[in-house]
Amino acid sequence: MAQRANAYGPPEQQQSRALPASWYWRDELYQLERRAIFSKRWLLVTHKLRFTKPGDYLRFEQAGYSFVLCLAKDGKTINGFHNVCRHRAFPVVTEDAGNARIFSCKYHGWSYSINGQLAKAPRFDTVSSFDKTDHGLFPVHVHIDALGFVWVNMDASSTPIPWADDFEGVDTQERFKAFDTSNYHFDHVWTAPGNFNWKTLADNYNECYHCQIAHPDVSKLADLSFYYTISKPGYIQHFSRPKQGKETDDIKNVSTYYFPNACMTITPEFFYMMRCVPSSASTVTMEYEVYRHNDATDEGFEYIDAWFKRVLSEDKYLCDNVQKNLNAGVFVNGELHPELESAPFLLPSSDVMNDVAVCYFRFCHMQPLWLFDPAEMTSIPDYREEILFSLLALASCHSKHPFLRGRADELSESYAQAAREHLMQRIAKTGASLSTIQGLCMLALANLQANNLVLMQLHIGLAVTLTKCARFDFETRTSEDMYGQQSSATDILEDISRPRYVAAHVDFRKKLSELPPFLPREDTILRRSTSVPQKNSGVWAYMIQLGSLWAEVRTYVKQWAEQIDSAPAPWSIDSGYAAIGSHLMDLETKLPARHRFDLARFPDQNEQQLQENREYWSPWIYLQFTYHTIHNILNHPFLYSARPRQSAQLAVPNTFWKTSSELAFIHSTWVARLIDMVTSKSYRVSDPFIGHCTAIAATVHIYFCRAADKTTRESAISRLSRCAAYLAELALLWPSCKFLHAKLQALVQSAFASDTTDPENVPRRTISINTQLMWDIILYASGTNKFTSVVGGLRDGTEFRSDSDYEEDNTIEMEISHEPTIEVILSNGQAVPPQSGQRRSRDNTSHLQYSDDASEQAETSGVPADSSIERSDPNGLAFRFLETRS
Repeated sequence: MAQRANAYGPPEQQQSRALPASWYWRDELYQLERRAIFSKRWLLVTHKLRFTKPGDYLRFEQAGYSFVLCLAKDGKTINGFHNVCRHRAFPVVTEDAGNARIFSCKYHGWSYSINGQLAKAPRFDTVSSFDKTDHGLFPVHVHIDALGFVWVNMDASSTPIPWADDFEGVDTQERFKAFDTSNYHFDHVWTAPGNFNWKTLADNYNECYHCQIAHPDVSKLADLSFYYTISKPGYIQHFSRPKQGKETDDIKNVSTYYFPNACMTITPEFFYMMRCVPSSASTVTMEYEVYRHNDATDEGFEYIDAWFKRVLSEDKYLCDNVQKNLNAGVFVNGELHPELESAPFLLPSSDVMNDVAVCYFRFCHMQPLWLFDPAEMTSIPDYREEILFSLLALASCHSKHPFLRGRADELSESYAQAAREHLMQRIAKTGASLSTIQGLCMLALANLQANNLVLMQLHIGLAVTLTKCARFDFETRTSEDMYGQQSSATDILEDISRPRYVAAHVDFRKKLSELPPFLPREDTILRRSTSVPQKNSGVWAYMIQLGSLWAEVRTYVKQWAEQIDSAPAPWSIDSGYAAIGSHLMDLETKLPARHRFDLARFPDQNEQQLQENREYWSPWIYLQFTYHTIHNILNHPFLYSARPRQSAQLAVPNTFWKTSSELAFIHSTWVARLIDMVTSKSYRVSDPFIGHCTAIAATVHIYFCRAADKTTRESAISRLSRCAAYLAELALLWPSCKFLHAKLQALVQSAFASDTTDPENVPRRTISINTQLMWDIILYASGTNKFTSVVGGLRDGTEFRSDSDYEEDNTIEMEISHEPTIEVILSNGQAVPPQSGQRRSRDNTSHLQYSDDASEQAETSGVPADSSIERSDPNGLAFRFLETRS
């Protein structure tokens, strides 16, 4: 329990202090806690393993409330009710545990069934106004979580706060997957009186700062320099690891503290539950339930049981003596350590913040977002908390600071949560500001890294709405200043007459004929190098334009996947395929030659040059991967081979199929080449989108693993392996890539599960494709789709099928009837085509002069060349770029 001071000062000036001492002994506050916490919150009380047959019951006390849990006749449902007879309030159940068919009050003989309904009220049968159905025991709400733990809520209303609102995710922690509670059985209980307030114990469980001194058993085994806690709404996670050389003695425990007064620790040998049951403002009863693993040896169980009982007794000794001084009135409160004593939303120290800020500008600035000017962001503590928390959520994964080592994923999640709360409070109190938009953009990208697509879409949508409402959008503001706001009304009318959410298909020709987003000036001056552009490189601006095209590619693929009959066929001049291809070639002609593969000469740079110029090379790498991935998506064999063949309109011409297959072969090969190029230079990419590009290329290679030509087949197998290995590397950095890697592994296993050859060693020409897995990869981060297993959007996940529900009818057999007849030459890069723009010098000599392949075209056609990329500041484009991801 902590309170904050100097909430908006520098991290080193922010203080987290314990609550005032009077809060630990004042009866008025205890009575308030009884009403506001113990009768309103969900409370962890026991495990369903204690109920083995109908009629088994347990009696509990909680802050003066007595209640009973009983297993119903169906052997599954656990009913709860207050242990208060409805006649004169005498306790109905007087034993702590047992089995009963009926509960009978020993005062006047009223009896109740095991579901709490009144069964008999002696002599009340002659009272005409008496209705037994109105006199059942007062109910207690019961919830059983995914691990089998039993929770109660004593709220008198019929619909208490949902359990998930208090404890969502607590029973599905990744670290619990190593344990199966069904393999344990109840062993014994033990209790101990405590002369302290329940919050005194909660403070003790907030940290392990005291372990070095107070718990010798813990300090012998655990590496306390690593030990840390993560505070989340409703619970605190404890993380530890053994000391070096003590790995064989590690008890492998996983501990969680549940607000307000319970704890559970599980190990391979046993698990125990602790309840700190308040009986007054300064007294409690410590109640422990111990469960033993079915395979635990007597020696192993007795050792771990005794080990924890010593530690728990030491905690009780600490709390008893702390409470004595709290009651004395001398002590008020003390300052808590910002790192070693968990303060849920406290920023880390300034050295950690500075290290993460350096990592942000090295790995995230313009890779892909351009939100800050490095020259202006010199005093990190001066920025608002929502910016700092968002920065931590996004860039902590790149830091090697000791404070973050080994726990960056967990801390990033907590920082994201804190950033979200601060941003929502800021918006509610003061409205939108530039820092609000910057924070939302960083938070959206952090959500993408964490594979939290629902929150990513929410934050992007919120950033877009706030930007437009606050008139930060340069393009919208310019249009309205010129024509007034009447255009908004026409937009509304257009939506009424033809709402976009019911449109049959997107008119890509009209959509792609709109002007591309305005481009910011890029003043980055890169260090001098023989092949690196010197200034105004403009590569980031072209990355933005290619990113905007990616959004249209995903729209096209979703439309094709839904098999909308009214959508033009891809070989039609009116199709999205044709419009996107045209726009892609148009962008290619406008890209200055020095940014092209051959002239940029990435492979010729040494690793130091690449790292010093990440602001250029990361956007350049994005350009390369995205360009080839767009071709891979547009020409993916799955899109056109998985279509139903009974409709002539949906049939694919052989010429188109042959051409698209060869294009997919070429560009998927190029992605593998790019992966080799990046890994050979140990260049760490900064955008999880590269992982998506890699996964898509891998799905293309799967098809060519069935090619009849041995060289083609073996090359495809090799490239598939390289793509999968690279995606596995990215999975160590980002959960989103971990998700894609798992899907790819499942797809490959499904495709080649029945790999056999005939006696003559003729390879199979057919392949098994799980369509749901394929869509999960191709349409990753595209929101809710009926053809994927991924739950997206903000709708209730219960409307969708399980993530692992891959039914047999989702797998189709496909025959590989065509294989590429061309050879992919990787040595010449993306060579510039012959130029017709040659001109002789004025002296009519035979010497020819060439211009940059795109610069002059850009100047004459209005295309933003490097010297004219100055239309607006980059913050206005950040959220628009993120929109392409969702």
